[in-house]
Amino acid sequence: RKEVGHLQNNAVELIALGLNLDRQVLFRSSDLAATVEASRTVLDFYMDERYESRIKSLYASIVDFTTRVGAKRLPNDVLDRVYSLRDAAADLARSVKAVKHLRRNAGAFTSQPMGAVTDLYNGLRVEMARILVEIHKLEQTPQADRSSLWLDEELVQVRRDKRNAMQVVEGHIRSGAMDVQAATSFLNDSSYAYGAMKGLLKAARVRFGESESAMAEVERILMLEDEEVEDLSQPPKASVG
Repeated sequence: RKEVGHLQNNAVELIALGLNLDRQVLFRSSDLAATVEASRTVLDFYMDERYESRIKSLYASIVDFTTRVGAKRLPNDVLDRVYSLRDAAADLARSVKAVKHLRRNAGAFTSQPMGAVTDLYNGLRVEMARILVEIHKLEQTPQADRSSLWLDEELVQVRRDKRNAMQVVEGHIRSGAMDVQAATSFLNDSSYAYGAMKGLLKAARVRFGESESAMAEVERILMLEDEEVEDLSQPPKASVG
């Protein structure tokens, strides 16, 4: 669970950078739309290298751990929880990969005003920035005060926005505000963006939906299992008498 939280933190940072945004600036912003619109500079960093070192390697370690845990004698509900966290890690990794795909166009179309297409890409950046900020707020909120209701509502809204994207783009094409090439680029990239948003929300739903008491029980069971393995590895004691 802690390592999935570590992975989530890395993913939030890298997704923000991939959208040419500074997450700390986002977290302090009182007007996300204005902050995003003002963030026009394409950040100079190698996203592939950051993905390999900050995301892929950690995800691989999580998968390795869950594979080994799956071989232990654990209750089904405990294994289900562990596998849910593994799936959350997969969602986070896929979200970062999705942003890798849309990064080039997002930078090209928002580094300077280009009309409707810039507005659409900035709209995507604002939506993603808002989710990053809300996840950060959940991270800072005590367990007892957290509510997953926002996450559920946001997942529904992401699905609606994805369906509406085509209608918005078609309207811009008919009005002449966008050419077909820019429109198809945006539709492809919006699919990546909404996939990333969905992955972030699903991962947060798993991570923040678990109770401390439930995870404490998991840790207790794992410790017992490890102790049993150690006992079995010791040579038997000689009998007395």
